[in-house]
Amino acid sequence: MARVERAPEESSEIPVIITLAPSADPAVLEPKGMRIRRVMENIPAVAGSVAVGDLADLAELGEVERVEYDGEMHAL
Repeated sequence: MARVERAPEESSEIPVIITLAPSADPAVLEPKGMRIRRVMENIPAVAGSVAVGDLADLAELGEVERVEYDGEMHAL
C-alpha cells in the first residue's frame, strides 16, 4: 500500500538550511519568521526552522541565495 502524506499546515514549522550572500547578516532572517538554531562558521549559512507560510517571503529576501530542507541523514 502506498503511503500518502499531507501537505503541512501554513503554521507548521519545517527545518531548513539557508545559504546567504557572503556579506549578509543572519539577523535579517528573523523578522521573516526564521528561528535560527545554528550559524555556520565556514560558510555563510544558517540552520533553523520556519513556518511553511513564511517560507516564500524568506526565500525572496535579497540576502538569501538558497533555501534547502534540512532532513535527517542516516548512515548505511
